[in-house]
Parts: sequence; structure tokens; C-alpha cells
Amino acid sequence: MKNCKSFRSVILIGALAIAAGLPYTATARGAQNEELKKMTGEVVNTIANLPDYTAYDWLTFSIADGVVTLSGFSTTTRLRSNAPDAVKKVEGVKEVKSEIEYTRGPKSDEQLRRGIYKAIYVTYLQSYGKEAMYFAAGAQTALPRGPHPIHILVLKGDVTLRGYVHSEEDKEEATKAVNNSVGGMVKSLKNELVVKPKQSE
Repeated sequence: MKNCKSFRSVILIGALAIAAGLPYTATARGAQNEELKKMTGEVVNTIANLPDYTAYDWLTFSIADGVVTLSGFSTTTRLRSNAPDAVKKVEGVKEVKSEIEYTRGPKSDEQLRRGIYKAIYVTYLQSYGKEAMYFAAGAQTALPRGPHPIHILVLKGDVTLRGYVHSEEDKEEATKAVNNSVGGMVKSLKNELVVKPKQSE
């Protein structure tokens, strides 16, 4: 069911935020800790369901004393402005600080993003499409919306892969996917994927 799939994606992005070492103040005890956990979950859910959030963007956040700081990269000004407005509506949030960067690049960047997406999710690491919130087969006619295991950040030909994979072998496959598909168009490639072993269901 789609709802279950979306919920799973939300949990995954929340786990990734913690695993990546983001500032995360979950040290309070008792009721305060429960409130923080609830707020964190709602912020994650809010970000995950932003209509402009795609596999080509990368948003993270930290929470301290009710103040949410958003950071990361956005390929559209809409996402950069809509994300703080949406998070402000989360219960318990006192203030939202935005450090989201707008990564505007040439049209060739869009070709790179789509080419890499297709190579990773359709050719090399097909199973990861099942963990994406809204998998766009081939990503040619639709944007791959919502959280994805692997996010593809491109700016003026420089490519960075962020997110998670389940093994070092898959991490290497992601690099191969880029090099073997659009390598000639890529100025530089940084593979910053985190290896997060798949949990047994």
C-alpha cells in the first residue's frame, strides 16, 4: 500500500539524519524527550511530503529548544521558501531558521540529474526504487518526488551522491552508475553515501 511505503520512507530519512551526524538534541528526559521525539517525527514527515522536494534536493534539520534549523540544498526557490513555512506549522516549533542553499545551475545539470537517476534506480540499483517515496521510472517525464535512498546533487557539472546504501558494494555500484552512464559530462564526483545495513523485517 502506498501509505505504508510513504511511512517507511519517512522513517528511513529520519534515521539517516541521525546517522549522518546532524545536530540533534534528543538528550532531554521524560515528557520533554517525548515531545522532542514527536516534534522530530512531524518535522521529518513535513519535509518528506513537501510537493517540491525531490531526489535532486537534500534537506536536513536540527532542533534545539523548539528552534528548528533547516539546511541543505534546493534546486528550486519554491522549495527553499516553502520548507520553512511548512515546518513553522508543526506543533511545538517556536522558530525556524533557514540555511537552505539554492543551487541554480545550467540546463545541462538537469540532463545530468535525470541521466544519473535512471542509471542508479533503473539500471544498477533497481531494488532501491522500492524504498523511494515516489519512484519515477526513468525520471524522464516525472520528477522523483520525496525522500529517496540516494539523492543526486548536481551543480555546474559537479556531482555529489548523498543518502544511504545497504553495503559497500552498493556504494561502489552507485559510483559505477555515474561513471558508466554520464561520466563524460561530470566534472567531479563525490560519493558521500552512508552504508546503513538493511534491517530484517
